Amino acid sequence: MKLKREDNKLIVEIDLLQKIINPYMEDADLGEMDNVVGVIAGDEQGIYQLIDMDYKGKPPQLGSPIVLTYFEDKEFRKLCAELKIDVWEYETCVECGKVLWGSFTMNGKGNICLEHEKI
Repeated sequence: MKLKREDNKLIVEIDLLQKIINPYMEDADLGEMDNVVGVIAGDEQGIYQLIDMDYKGKPPQLGSPIVLTYFEDKEFRKLCAELKIDVWEYETCVECGKVLWGSFTMNGKGNICLEHEKI
């Protein structure tokens, strides 16, 4: 990532691809993978970093947000398509609307957070 100032603007330059690294295979050229992903999570959205989990035989993991955005979801999807960035959408609890970032379960209405599991 590169940061610089131009006049009164902060310019952020982020690589769209990252090198796949396996700590158990030194100097192996394993190719590249996406470095960022668009995320829609309830009423939140933004561009997030991806964490390489290939060395564990797992898909990439969602990392930290790089920039949060405030577009309509349709407009955000269009922007991500123009940037050639995948979009991951997270479900929300049908009871409270909380984003289901991790473990969740279901009831007769749909996906629910674990706080509502026993209700």
